[in-house]
Amino acid sequence: MKRFGFALFILIAVAMQASAENWPHWRGPHYNGTSLETNLPAKFSKTENVAWAINLPGASASSPIIFGDNVFLSTADEDNNMYAMCVDRKTGTERWKKVVTQAAPFDRRVNKAAPTPVTDGKTVVFFYGSGDLIGFDIGGKELWR
Repeated sequence: MKRFGFALFILIAVAMQASAENWPHWRGPHYNGTSLETNLPAKFSKTENVAWAINLPGASASSPIIFGDNVFLSTADEDNNMYAMCVDRKTGTERWKKVVTQAAPFDRRVNKAAPTPVTDGKTVVFFYGSGDLIGFDIGGKELWR
């Protein structure tokens, strides 16, 4: 099967600084999809109000989460590898990427890398549609599974 270079366009406004509010799970810091940040851009395109973009190993339906200078996300590739990833919030540079399991990433209903990670700032937890639940420290060391 042909491999595609999937790109993730993290729509982080250039104005957002590393000191901005953390977004540690799917619904954000206030559990309702809102933020106390102000003066955020209302328009995005592939070039407008985008600080950086990265290529991913494959598709993902999860939401990236942000804590400090880290952006965490899960993804899957066409070889059935499920990944946990961390990239630098300011530059988009990959900090670490771990293959956490191998399972058919897609079925007719869902991408099995769709669940959004969660963090308390010390541990980041990834869950996959395969049933795998893995905890890493912020630096990418596996703590448990």
